[in-house]
Amino acid sequence: MDVSQLKAKTVNLAGKEVSQIAFGTEHINQYLPEYAGKILCEAAVQNNVFFWDTDNCYGSQPAVAAALKLLPRDNVVVTSKTYADTEEEAITSVRKILHDLDTPYIDFCLLHGVEGGRLPYKMPALAALRRMKDAGIIHHIGLSTHFPSVAWDASDIDGIEVLCTIFNRDSVRIEDGDVYDMAKALDKAHNKKNLGTYVIKTLGRGVLLPDVRGALEFVLNYHDCIDVLNIGYAGLRELRQDLSIVNDYFNCLERRENNYEETSN
Repeated sequence: MDVSQLKAKTVNLAGKEVSQIAFGTEHINQYLPEYAGKILCEAAVQNNVFFWDTDNCYGSQPAVAAALKLLPRDNVVVTSKTYADTEEEAITSVRKILHDLDTPYIDFCLLHGVEGGRLPYKMPALAALRRMKDAGIIHHIGLSTHFPSVAWDASDIDGIEVLCTIFNRDSVRIEDGDVYDMAKALDKAHNKKNLGTYVIKTLGRGVLLPDVRGALEFVLNYHDCIDVLNIGYAGLRELRQDLSIVNDYFNCLERRENNYEETSN
């Protein structure tokens, strides 16, 4: 297939249109931001992967900034994250994000890597993020965690619009639980609390690379409670490989549903 014909589907995440695959930028070239920025731009233009995930600590925000200069800002959706506990830490963190990305706003800002028992300590930072949302600096607020217990509780908190969790077949990096515990938390958030959901480390940070298709299809079987797959890439080849698998899955699902409707009639 011509790579220019391979397009990610557009989905809704907390009221915002995003690509069904997010380009995780942790592994993109951090030494040549302009080069990496062109990769992100090409992913958006050729493959409709216009949802980019970065972080204050990844070192990839300059690459995302370079990419943002190549496209109209409204054509791209960017997530960044903060480890802040206090209001002051949150404000400082968001200022750094805006500076590094050279952008007037962040589409999604997540309280990042919230550990078990730490959720109450994040409330001052959340309050600051909510004020920055009111000011238009942040458009949507979310939370990411490796802990199913935190994921379960997070969807009950006012102001959290998006839940981001680890989710992979072998429960790699999931803490104090497993993938099935995380699935329950995602189902609650998505289907009962109407939060947007996206998942990370779907390939177990490389552990599941020997069976990429099987690993991704395991995750996709939970599509009723997962909006977006955030997968880390260094370049376009592996992005397009995974995009092909994801599109094949949903095309096959659509054909089965159509066949079922035809036989039912």
